[in-house]
Amino acid sequence: MLYSTRKFIIWTFVFVVVLAFPLNVSAVAVERTDWGADDDIAVVKEEYVYPTKIHVVMFNSQNDHVNDSEEFVRNLYYYFSTRSGFGDFPFHYIVTWDGKVYEANKGGNETKVDIGGETDSLFIAYFPSETGELGPLSVGSIKEVLLANMNEYAIGAKKVSISKIGYKIGERGEMNDVQLSKVGDETQSGFSSLLKSISKNYSPKKKIFTLEIIDVIVPTEKLLIDQTSEVRIKVKNTGENSIYSSSNIFITTKSQEQSVFYLSDKWDSPKQTSLLSTGERLAPGEEKEVILTVRVPLYPPEISEEFVITDTNGSVLKNTDFKIKMLIEKGDKSIVEIKDTSVGYLNVRSTPGLGDVVTKVIPGERYIVVGSEDGYYKIQANGKEGWVVASYVTVI
Repeated sequence: MLYSTRKFIIWTFVFVVVLAFPLNVSAVAVERTDWGADDDIAVVKEEYVYPTKIHVVMFNSQNDHVNDSEEFVRNLYYYFSTRSGFGDFPFHYIVTWDGKVYEANKGGNETKVDIGGETDSLFIAYFPSETGELGPLSVGSIKEVLLANMNEYAIGAKKVSISKIGYKIGERGEMNDVQLSKVGDETQSGFSSLLKSISKNYSPKKKIFTLEIIDVIVPTEKLLIDQTSEVRIKVKNTGENSIYSSSNIFITTKSQEQSVFYLSDKWDSPKQTSLLSTGERLAPGEEKEVILTVRVPLYPPEISEEFVITDTNGSVLKNTDFKIKMLIEKGDKSIVEIKDTSVGYLNVRSTPGLGDVVTKVIPGERYIVVGSEDGYYKIQANGKEGWVVASYVTVI
């Protein structure tokens, strides 16, 4: 056995930056199949995230580590997959003392890994030689891996770091209480110099997303007002880049105004909601059925609204227009619509007459009536109940 359980690896940092070596070493990663990963023992968690940070994790090697880095990685993989509690490597790349780069996590660069609460990072582990220093091949490889991923994911130098990792080994060899912490000033200074040496080659790749709306399925039966319902939207990623929940791709009203289907506890804002749920990914060429949870609007007997897909800048993705048309019935409930007022809003008061103002409503908005009294209607608005003057509403 390569390591004893409690002696496995000391997660400490010995960082000696060799900046004199140019960035000219080919750091093509050895694929998992080529270094002999047994995929059957990995526990794959299909959660994905678009990396926004990079952590370089440097290990202080033991005196008993082998000369063959490929054998070293295979032994390391067995521990992390079967005993550590992670189920697989908790990093995306491994760089070894001989300058080789290995693909680590089975799911690839965009697999969500949680180390010390960091869940949107790309992790690069480095294992130095017995001297604990970086040799020329290692420096070149680390620079290339860093720069390639900085450019791929538009991660600037300020979002690239190294961190100490502390943990406790359990009785069965599992890693508990894993935490990240800052390194010393000298280590941080050295790492900053390394980043500076590659900054001139930083040229982030602009991500372009393209989608196709294949189908929109809306319930065909009449739905009762103020209930929730689901609209199923089948989409296809027709571009070259994967789309994640963190990619900030939204279902947005075409009008850019508040949606009549807005559901406060499900949508990101009154006019839009994320296309994908947390941890989801839509790979290039992949089709997925997205479930949009909506509030059945107070607009019987039917209502329709147009939507588009937008990116984080609010730009509309081409050919993503679609419409939701819903049949609605109000049952035994009464609805009022707020009329225009000279001030652009209507006060909702705690009691009929001159009670305290509990909230305000806007002309054109509709509300369910929950009570009435001479010249006043009681409504539910903005999570509160209150009274509005009957002459300023229209009963639907």
